[in-house]
Amino acid sequence: MTRTSGCRERPRGRFASEHGGIVTGWLFQLLIIMAIIGVLGHEVISIGVTSVNLEDDARDVAVAARDAYGRGDLDAAKEAAAAAASQLDAELLSLEVDGETLVATVTKQADTFFVHRIGPLEDLTTPTARGRVRWR
Repeated sequence: MTRTSGCRERPRGRFASEHGGIVTGWLFQLLIIMAIIGVLGHEVISIGVTSVNLEDDARDVAVAARDAYGRGDLDAAKEAAAAAASQLDAELLSLEVDGETLVATVTKQADTFFVHRIGPLEDLTTPTARGRVRWR
């Protein structure tokens, strides 16, 4: 008659050191893969959202320039456009008069973890947009 104390016996044999290791290793790999996908997703979404929002920001900058350009003073319009771009965390690249249209070109840096540090991909993180508005 063999007595058991109710405790589990330690595994013996060839796979004794791997008890639970297969599941733990698989979960760890899954966690790492999900983290990488999450970071890559953040990078892509951040660049996309910045690009879409920049279109609206460019139009807002052009409207601010139009309000200041009412008297035909392009320098005052550029100052107003630069101030509006600064409030939107963007940078005014140019402000041009094209007939009866003011064209404001702005750029903005996307919030990314690492894409902006990679030389060939850096241009993706600084999209440029043009906002057009009639000034008459």
